[in-house]
Amino acid sequence: MNLRQTTSSRALSAPGFFRDENGAVTVDWVVLTAAVVGLAIAAYGSMEKATRVLAQSTAETISGQNSGDPVPTEPPPSEPQHSGGDPIEPEPAPEPEPEPQPAQASPSEP
Repeated sequence: MNLRQTTSSRALSAPGFFRDENGAVTVDWVVLTAAVVGLAIAAYGSMEKATRVLAQSTAETISGQNSGDPVPTEPPPSEPQHSGGDPIEPEPAPEPEPEPQPAQASPSEP
């Protein structure tokens, strides 16, 4: 009997099938690859929203550069929120302080 006939006849019987170690490394690689793919999908799911926001921000910046508009270097100032009624008036600018006058000499008596 040659090796091929021995292997195939052993693989056909149930005890021989479970004792046969051919293909065990392949199964290990399949399991490890599935684990890596699962971790990659989980990582993508946790970063998906942040990457969408970053991509949108980048697209807006690039489109601003293409149109010749200046790119903002800082976010616009936030306006105070109020519940309605009269509009909020801006506070007046403080008036500058007067400069001190030099001291005048008193007239001397003769």
